[in-house]
Amino acid sequence: MKKLIALMIAFSVVLALFACGQKPKTAADWLSLGEKYLLELDYEQAIAALDEAIKIEPKEPRIRVEKIIVYVLADNPAGAQQTQQQAQNDDVPGFPILPPIPDNPDEFEPEELLRPVIDWLRDNRLIDTLAAIIDMIRQRWPNAFLAVSATTMPETTEATTELTTETNTTAKPTTATTTTTTGTTATTKPTTAPAIAVRTYTVRFYECVNNDGTLTQIATRSVEAGKCLSDMPPTVGNHDGSEFAGWYTSQAASATTVTLSTPITSDMTLYAKWKQIPVTTSKLIRNGYYEVQYSNGTYKGNFVNDKRHGYGEYYWNTGDVYKGNWANDQKSGSGKMTWANGTYYDGQYQNDVFSGYGVKDYGGMRYEGYWSNGKANGQGIMISSNGITAEGNFTNGVLNGRIKVTFEDGGYSYAQYENGIGECNEVYDRYGNLTGERKHLPYFTIN
Repeated sequence: MKKLIALMIAFSVVLALFACGQKPKTAADWLSLGEKYLLELDYEQAIAALDEAIKIEPKEPRIRVEKIIVYVLADNPAGAQQTQQQAQNDDVPGFPILPPIPDNPDEFEPEELLRPVIDWLRDNRLIDTLAAIIDMIRQRWPNAFLAVSATTMPETTEATTELTTETNTTAKPTTATTTTTTGTTATTKPTTAPAIAVRTYTVRFYECVNNDGTLTQIATRSVEAGKCLSDMPPTVGNHDGSEFAGWYTSQAASATTVTLSTPITSDMTLYAKWKQIPVTTSKLIRNGYYEVQYSNGTYKGNFVNDKRHGYGEYYWNTGDVYKGNWANDQKSGSGKMTWANGTYYDGQYQNDVFSGYGVKDYGGMRYEGYWSNGKANGQGIMISSNGITAEGNFTNGVLNGRIKVTFEDGGYSYAQYENGIGECNEVYDRYGNLTGERKHLPYFTIN
């Protein structure tokens, strides 16, 4: 009944918001919409709604946890892992740590990814709130709940008292008491205090063993909640020219180290890190995590065959920062570049340049759309500092073709642009009425 009520409440909130075609305004509205789409198995719309909620509340961990659940239910473990990485990049507090995903999809076990998520929901008292979604998970992967300790106490035998006449007796737990009054005996049977279930957590240890960038689980440890590890496993890989730096909560440069004095309060995945030993007689071939000082800045991240490869962070001496993925010493895949002046790009890279979907914010002007060869190419929208927007096709950073221009007063026009220069004769007000007015169209360019 509780689960049914929770489901009805979730749908009633969403229906109230959208009965009149209203667009969600708050993060809670978008979150409710995302949960609605998830229950309808519309995973793509669920992700889109949760992304809108993240834009409003980027530090709220629950939104990203539910996004991970959507990806796992959609059989997209890589999306779940990317969501966790983005949460680490954005310093989202209290976010669960997920185990790494193997390169071979056939080796992936959704239960492994879901167990820390289920634990996080339990710790934050959200199991009942998300009862309908929890049922979806339980039906597909019942083993995902093995990591959640039982809350039912062991059954105990209720104490009984046998009296032959009315008499006052006092029974203490675990103690048999007999009182005699003028030949009358009162006997209280002993009671046994129930055993208390002790919660334990699992700590998994991963290391780049074969110097190829692939992480391998080398050991696990079980520890009671709130207690510390009694020992750490020895590393097994060959890391010539470097020394062990410790076990860390992630591969990111900002990761926290875990030692024998760290209380364990959840399931954890720890990663071995290494630091370079200065060498003068031979060149060091780096594999695994290193922090390396260059003439123009510092790199903290993964190497394969002495090249920046995998996740890494580069801090330039100028104040510029890049956090994201690398391939063969070049930015490649998803990443975020922030310049010292506040401008940033958050999106896809290929061969060290913008390529794919990305957002570039100039601190007053913003472009959202597609890129290739480092230029805006394809569909996108440009928002100027004065509120004018242009939506349509971009070619090498400038507008081309039929473009919708929306003015600061809500009026709009469909203009024909060529090499960034637009012409229009018809302008409409915000209500769609033709004004007959001709407006000067701004020149839009992205660089």
